[in-house]
Amino acid sequence: MIHRSVETVYVVPGAGDEDLLRYLAQSGVHLIGGETPPEDVRGSWVASFAFSSWEAFQQFWPRFAAGEDGQAVPVTLSLEDVNPGLLSPGRQRLVEEVMQNLLAGYIQTISESVP
Repeated sequence: MIHRSVETVYVVPGAGDEDLLRYLAQSGVHLIGGETPPEDVRGSWVASFAFSSWEAFQQFWPRFAAGEDGQAVPVTLSLEDVNPGLLSPGRQRLVEEVMQNLLAGYIQTISESVP
């Protein structure tokens, strides 16, 4: 993967440990993740995506406990731990715009007609 020109990787929280992050960073890969990065890989860390799972749970649980099915729970999504050397203010603005459109439902993440 690294030798085939992969430059940036999203690391799902729990998908690897700090040794994996260090290996990727030392290999020249830029990292995006869902957690605050260890201090020694911050130079390769582009940004973290974070959402408030507790807030979503608090909104979901009362209606679920009352028997309501099929709820859509809005989730707060934010960009944190931004490395301005790897994500310029202009690109950060574009990322935040895409995130807003995603949360507003303008960007569909799941196809309803999967073949």
